[in-house]
Amino acid sequence: MIPTYRRFIPQVLASTAKNLLLFELGLLVGLPTIIIPAILDPNSDVKFTEDQSSWFASIMFIAQPIGAMSVNFVLDPLGRKLCMMLINIPILVGMLILANASSVEVFYLMSALFGACIGFMEAPTITYIGEISEPDFRGILTTYAEAMLNAGFVFIYICGSFLHWRTATLSAAILPMLALVAVYMIPETPIWLISKGKIKEAEKSLCWLRGWVEPEAIKQELDHTVHYYHDTANKKQGINPEKGTDAECIDRDANLKHDDQKSTDSKIEYSSARPERLFSVDLNDGKVVIDSKMRNSTYGTTEDPYNGDSMVHFKAQTQNVTDKNTADFKVSSYNVNSTATGKESLKERISYFFRREMMHPLLLMLVYLFFTVFNARVTITPYYVLLAKDLNLSMDPFTITVVFSVTTLVGTVICMIVVRWTGKRFLALLTSVSLTVLLFALGYYTWSPTGQAQQSTWIPFFLLIVIHIFFGVTVVPWLYMSEIFPFRGRGFATSLLASMFYVYGFFATKLYFQLISWVSLNGLFFAFSFINLISFVFLYFCLLETEGKTLAEIEQQFKKKTNKCF
Repeated sequence: MIPTYRRFIPQVLASTAKNLLLFELGLLVGLPTIIIPAILDPNSDVKFTEDQSSWFASIMFIAQPIGAMSVNFVLDPLGRKLCMMLINIPILVGMLILANASSVEVFYLMSALFGACIGFMEAPTITYIGEISEPDFRGILTTYAEAMLNAGFVFIYICGSFLHWRTATLSAAILPMLALVAVYMIPETPIWLISKGKIKEAEKSLCWLRGWVEPEAIKQELDHTVHYYHDTANKKQGINPEKGTDAECIDRDANLKHDDQKSTDSKIEYSSARPERLFSVDLNDGKVVIDSKMRNSTYGTTEDPYNGDSMVHFKAQTQNVTDKNTADFKVSSYNVNSTATGKESLKERISYFFRREMMHPLLLMLVYLFFTVFNARVTITPYYVLLAKDLNLSMDPFTITVVFSVTTLVGTVICMIVVRWTGKRFLALLTSVSLTVLLFALGYYTWSPTGQAQQSTWIPFFLLIVIHIFFGVTVVPWLYMSEIFPFRGRGFATSLLASMFYVYGFFATKLYFQLISWVSLNGLFFAFSFINLISFVFLYFCLLETEGKTLAEIEQQFKKKTNKCF
């Protein structure tokens, strides 16, 4: 039995390396906050109008789907790790160009580049954490990722408080270099390696992620990861595991000799020093039974998701078999056809996309992300300095941006600490109802005609502090996204959702000045309050709890008609 701390440490280290990209993401999204006040200054060397500054802040969001959709073409062929490494190069180049930009067009172009890079990094970072972490740690590690994102905001706001925005941008350019080196040092996800037929490398990866242990210590989890992957492959081929021996999941010759065999592109090699520990073999009727009753693993489950042990069929060659019933043998290959090689027809991809286990969580998250974007945070973040002036806050506006970002980080850290015990659903509901009350109170304050209320600058400041703590807890939908989709559709689904998040964000940021002119500042806060109220009602009836559950259990949960929403 591997000690908990020993399993936890390498998962934290791998997450930290990956989270440097999330740190960059927060930094990139935070850049307009420190740049916009400077370029709106009449004395600035680059002159922007309010409309141009809103375009600079929002182009990043609308460009994100370009990166999010393009990563789908390389995420599976190249892997999560290589994608996370490569994206640092254009980010580094973009930061160097922006720091020396002198025209509006270059600002727009760099904003678009950063947006595409953000979109590109979303899918690999989200899927990576879901595929390397154990169920008991997944909630903490995913929230840790969001904490690093908020730390990126804090970093760039602090730099903006003391440095000219050009110097701050240059100082941030070291992050892509650090992230590239750090990601290079962590392993690829085991299930991606399995999908490419690299079982030995998957074994090494899992040994690293579970505490730098010997292969024997992770053999059972590796077996179940292979099992989970082949169940997914069976669904692709239209095979129903419930039919047992009537459905040939895999039909390959299993060589009983002990010599090593290498896999071809369409096969997955699976060799073991003691294979009889992996499979229970009955040579009389030619079945290999894979036990799937494993709980403490990424893909394990307390019960077989198909209500019966899945059978992997093979034609046994009984050469040199000394035992009538079992044999020490090597399962040399699995034929997984196009799933292993990544070659799927468009029709197959589309048909899988419409399965309930894909559509249910996808529709849920599309609505959830809409409420997350329009809960106020995305809209006001680029305009912190202007908001502070509108509310007549006595503190220096740039200092206020740092304070707000720090309190958001505090909220995320609190979420990371308590999510294992409270669950994600409770935190989502608590955040929605709390923001409903707090934003209504802030709207009432800004609307109040009494001069006494307007003179109490500590009231809006206190409300905004508490609001930003709950903003830190709005990371919950990203926690869900890392675990609710099946392996085959995970990359595409997370890319699509990330794209929609930033499309929503484009409208939320671009329309800020127009909304202020239409409904005034207090009307905007009232609108945000109402949106959070609707969000609470929706989440109460539609959101399922996934905390502490394996990926197989979560997939089964979404396959069932457990609520009236979908």
